[in-house]
Amino acid sequence: MKRARNGSIISGTSVKVLMSVLLLAASWAGGFGQAPSPEFKTIPVDKKLSAFPDTFDLTSPLSAWISFSYLQLKGQESRMGTVSSQRIRAYFPSPDKADSPVSEKRRAAYLNTLVNEVIVYKDSVACVVSHPSEDDYSLRYMSREDGRWLNAGEDMGQSVDECRKAFAGKAELFYGFMKRIPVLARVPDDAAPFARYLKAQGRNPQAFMRDALARHPLVIYGEIHRRQWSWNFLRSVISDRAFAASAGTIYMEISAHKQGDLDAFLAKETMDPELVLDAFREVQTEGWPDKGMYEFLLEVWKINRSLPATQRIKVIAADIPRPLGTFRTAEEQRSYFDRVMNRNQFMAETIEKDIRSGRDARHRLFIVGTGHVYKSLPPGFASSASATQIPSAGALLSTRLPRGDVYAVFSHQAIISNNGAVPGRLRGGVFDEAFALNGDRPAAFDIAGSPFGLEPFDALPEVSYQPSAGTYADNYDGYVFLGPLADEPADYLLYELYSPDFVKELSRRAAMENSTLQKWFGVEAATPEAIIAQAKKDHEGKKRWGSLPPLKTAKSGR
Repeated sequence: MKRARNGSIISGTSVKVLMSVLLLAASWAGGFGQAPSPEFKTIPVDKKLSAFPDTFDLTSPLSAWISFSYLQLKGQESRMGTVSSQRIRAYFPSPDKADSPVSEKRRAAYLNTLVNEVIVYKDSVACVVSHPSEDDYSLRYMSREDGRWLNAGEDMGQSVDECRKAFAGKAELFYGFMKRIPVLARVPDDAAPFARYLKAQGRNPQAFMRDALARHPLVIYGEIHRRQWSWNFLRSVISDRAFAASAGTIYMEISAHKQGDLDAFLAKETMDPELVLDAFREVQTEGWPDKGMYEFLLEVWKINRSLPATQRIKVIAADIPRPLGTFRTAEEQRSYFDRVMNRNQFMAETIEKDIRSGRDARHRLFIVGTGHVYKSLPPGFASSASATQIPSAGALLSTRLPRGDVYAVFSHQAIISNNGAVPGRLRGGVFDEAFALNGDRPAAFDIAGSPFGLEPFDALPEVSYQPSAGTYADNYDGYVFLGPLADEPADYLLYELYSPDFVKELSRRAAMENSTLQKWFGVEAATPEAIIAQAKKDHEGKKRWGSLPPLKTAKSGR
């Protein structure tokens, strides 16, 4: 789908909004820090962009800023990635994107942007402070990579002094990002050791998951939304009678205020899918069209019909409440979400409270987006959550529950950012090569002690470049491979979500935000038929991962 929010994988983000997303991780540095040390060098500029010629020069922070600014002025979005840090390159349009028209008013605004100063830290990261509008100042971060100064993101401030303080507080974290880049760039050139490990230790994924649930009180499965392969796999796991014998609760990424609907659905002796659809209509503003998740819940209902009442599986909606149908103004909605608890913290607290209640002695399965599962912690984080950035739900649960109780499972994927960009294969493709050498058979294994586990974690760009990101073994405990990525179909969508009444509600929600359903979904008419037709056009018959780099000829060692 074209629009999404509330933590889902998204696409179609504007550059300005994108920069704020990119710098979410930078809040780990603690915000506005102390006064700069002697390692900071300030270079006054006090000139407008128009005072500098349109040249392409990446030899200094200022010249690189000028080059990047002229690309913006000319609408050459296709080149912005090539002059940006490896850390954020995936967020920019592909090199074959056509230039975008830029109005004369916008061009004049770019040219009149006043460059105040450049601040350099350890000769490796920098910040160009400029004044692009009457109200805002820009902090354009730059990092020195392979001898070139590159765009590394943007923050906004209200004064030059505020910008200075912001850079002082974040410079060391950006320095850590820069040091992580060459770590991720060093990829193995031989898949044979990985393939040998698979041959020796790879197991049937369903049996592997059931064994993990038997051994660990909480198993967290990291999924990618609307992924049919994952949900088919999870349905096969819970359909085995051994599942209900060892696990009695499934936590899911569904809004907590819809718990009553889930309870009513599972309690009814006649299946009523409309209760599930109503819950999905308040997972995000545009609804949650994940057919695999929907079919999974229907499967839980069917399984429960064959179980005694004391053995039935309970589903807990573990995500923040989102009473979207109750908001009458955009301000009311914004105010609500400004006050609501952080999603990772809410999910962790909900699950921890349920586990400690002793309600059910059986073990538990938590199914959630993989970006909520990784275990590495923000710099400076303590169990008291003193850091400014809340860790993932998986990391929080791992710190709060006894050691070894939480087992996090990674499902094989390509590298994917939260805006839906797919910059490549994991570890330069060596993982895919190993699975191919193993016949692309489904396989699962413990990550600790494996060559996979020793590799730097690179699956999620928002996380992978953090200095504390560590290895795959630092973030996950188990690895599941379901099939070659080139064969995987695109999003598996729930068309039943779009009833006439819900489409009317979507129109109301759009109008509340001064938009239209047509703009939200890229359709001409505000009808279920139009939404469904557009969704089918966007996804059916297509592949999930687009055009991935071809696999290299692996050194098989066979």
